[in-house]
Amino acid sequence: TVESIVPELIECGRVQRPRLGVAIDVVEHQEHGEAHERLRVAAASDDNPLRTGDILLAIEHRPLTTRGDLFRVLRRPLIGRSTSVLVERGGKEVIVELRLTE
Repeated sequence: TVESIVPELIECGRVQRPRLGVAIDVVEHQEHGEAHERLRVAAASDDNPLRTGDILLAIEHRPLTTRGDLFRVLRRPLIGRSTSVLVERGGKEVIVELRLTE
């Protein structure tokens, strides 16, 4: 929202957001007869610990169910930090450590 970015615009002159270094797709998932959004890694570089096909479940223990959740979690203080990312990979939950860049 505007309230969340105005202080950053005043301080830095621009909005800074950390990046995962991957492309994300929103895919529909059926669970108990209901449709849910899931965030899937569509493309990742070979040196990125996230892999193509991973489903993003949480960053820093904050659940991700929509693209909006991802934007809310990815804030300037995370830039340059090692961050834990919970993913579903091959039907199992896996935690990967990732350094977020700007």
